[in-house]
Amino acid sequence: MTNTQAYLEALKARNGGISDYRASINLGVTRSTVSLWKSGRTSMSMSQAEKVAEALDLDPDIVILETQLDRCKSPEESAVWKRILKRLSSASAAALAALFLILPTPAPAAPASQPAQGICIM
Repeated sequence: MTNTQAYLEALKARNGGISDYRASINLGVTRSTVSLWKSGRTSMSMSQAEKVAEALDLDPDIVILETQLDRCKSPEESAVWKRILKRLSSASAAALAALFLILPTPAPAAPASQPAQGICIM
């Protein structure tokens, strides 16, 4: 299965198992384009991959790179895209880890057995 096919199936599943026709309308492409993706004869363009990423709440850069892998004609070309994808994924993971380190931890909630302090106006 190509990345394009996997993302198309994920998009359809996320939307309740919609038809290819409905997926084509949601993405602004023709039904025949969706058929070509499903058959593996073509892959998504960068702008189409970005729409799919937004619909699936995924990082558009990752989806674009993965669908570009589908377009590779040689192992060398594929290796270049995989190297870029690996670096981007590593950078994203590092940024996320750094974010968790600098964010303050939330204060623990007061136990339910203690009455609330202060005035409550209704």
